[in-house]
Amino acid sequence: MMTTKKFRIKKITAILATLAILMTFVSVVPVTVNASENPSDGYAFGKTESNSFDKGGGERYYKFSLETSGEINFVLNAEIYHSTYQIYYGNIIKEENLLWENSGYANLSDGIRRLNETIDLASGNYILRVSSDYEGEYSFSMNFTSAQESFKETESGSNNSFDTANTINLNTDYKAQIAINDTVDYYKFVLDKSGRINFKLNSKLYYSSYEICDGDFNVIWKKSYYASATTEILNIDENIDLVAGTYYLVLKGNYYDYDMDYVSKAYESRNTGVLDFSVAYQKSNETFSETQKSKNNSFDTANTINLNTDYKAQIAINDTVDYYKFVLDKSGRINFKLNSKLYYSSYEICDGDFNVIWKKSYYASATTEILNIDENIDLVAGTYYLVLKGNYYDYDMDYVSKAYESRNTGVLDFSVAYQKSNETFSETQKSKNNSFETAAVIDVNKDYTAQVALNDEIDYYKFTVQKGNSVNLIVNTGLYHSSYAIYDENKNEIWQTSRYRGLETEILELDKIIELTSGSYYFAIISDYNGYDSDYIASSYEYINTGDVKFRINAEVPIQVGDVNRDGSINIVDATLVLKYIVGLTYFNSDDIIIADVTYDGYITVKDATTVQKMAIGIL
Repeated sequence: MMTTKKFRIKKITAILATLAILMTFVSVVPVTVNASENPSDGYAFGKTESNSFDKGGGERYYKFSLETSGEINFVLNAEIYHSTYQIYYGNIIKEENLLWENSGYANLSDGIRRLNETIDLASGNYILRVSSDYEGEYSFSMNFTSAQESFKETESGSNNSFDTANTINLNTDYKAQIAINDTVDYYKFVLDKSGRINFKLNSKLYYSSYEICDGDFNVIWKKSYYASATTEILNIDENIDLVAGTYYLVLKGNYYDYDMDYVSKAYESRNTGVLDFSVAYQKSNETFSETQKSKNNSFDTANTINLNTDYKAQIAINDTVDYYKFVLDKSGRINFKLNSKLYYSSYEICDGDFNVIWKKSYYASATTEILNIDENIDLVAGTYYLVLKGNYYDYDMDYVSKAYESRNTGVLDFSVAYQKSNETFSETQKSKNNSFETAAVIDVNKDYTAQVALNDEIDYYKFTVQKGNSVNLIVNTGLYHSSYAIYDENKNEIWQTSRYRGLETEILELDKIIELTSGSYYFAIISDYNGYDSDYIASSYEYINTGDVKFRINAEVPIQVGDVNRDGSINIVDATLVLKYIVGLTYFNSDDIIIADVTYDGYITVKDATTVQKMAIGIL
């Protein structure tokens, strides 16, 4: 029975033997082992080797050499109850040199044990050991396919560390091999400028891991992959943003810290094999080039930018924050614009003392995957810092590397435009009219412009009324919500109002008559909610509570027919006063009668009261 099977095997393997002759990179020589070992048999690739063990079994050795790394296909037929097959590296059989082992029993149905195994090995010298405690015949063949890896590796290891890493060129295709005695490969590459690399890899490895390390050997990117369950192919296509510098690409092929014992025993795992890979590169063209040792990642290293100028920045996996410095000579409004494909990002503006005065986070559009920022921010004169941040959870790199769907690195196009506010009394971060003591002195009957800013939420002004009289406060502003107050010279509040701007006009127009006696007063402009908390402003999306406020305090108040109480508006109070006068519950002087006579007939009647009511509700 075995003779027929031998003939068939020999016929098939004769062709393979012919091909093996062409493989000049494989050399076969007679085996040499320890003197204590049994005599060895030589083996030629492509040949079918047949032999047998007598009763009690035995062991035989076959030495072979690989000029290049590659894959061995080991095919076996054995009519032995139990047999073991092992591969050792080197010229000596010893336990620590064992690379591969397969031990098992023959099939119960026909008494034959069959194997068809692929074994990936680095170049070097090897010994195949065949052993059994039982008698019987065996027949095997081995064929070799070179990995054609770009950098030759040996059984003792080659590019298996940072020190021995092979230097690769960008935008170039390479071929590597993970073998059972070469589980990791190191490759070195250099980026002259910051930019994005595209790491591509194709392989049949079942499970594998990949790392990128910086010039100080720190892991800055790490991912593990499984091959497709349907195609059994692993395709990697990763975009990774990096600053300029030296980097190491590390390819790893196995489970559990790449434990060789586990790999050799794992039946279904394909954790060795050929890997085709490349590292493409596209520079970011960032305005201020950054390196691993030189980055604008702090207030001290912030790059100074000009207003009304376009800039380009890059958030990288080893550069998660950028700082930029700018100066406003006068108070005004900046327009911060930014365009990017970052999935999630955060932005801050800090003052000259490094305090955060504005902060917002954004997601890119779900449909376009583009982030567009267009923010108007009012600031007093001074030095400021713009901070760009690119990741989740305080920008934790471990999280970023594991987040599959996050695009939290990339290029950002931004600018900081500026328009001065034309406020009458210029304010700075250190000098503001934000208290009674620092109130700016103003005249009545004169136009002024104030600015409420993120870091200047209240303004105080001091004015004097020469004689007891009504004053007319006129305010015009685009603030969404604002408050206004007048205090006496002892700083007691005597009048206050809070207003929303018009929904259609987006303008607040205030025209108010206020009764004052002669003396000194304070006028305050306040911008927002909740005790005028600037933190609330910074986090409020819909509220526009900063900007210019135009105002005037007139000491001479024009008389308006129907405004009986002379408060600057005609309302139900005025109609009620007319009715009280008609029934004798209040007194009108000659001026009051003129104002109340809205029918101009010389008499105060119910008709005047009705007309005032209609004026109050807007019918007249």
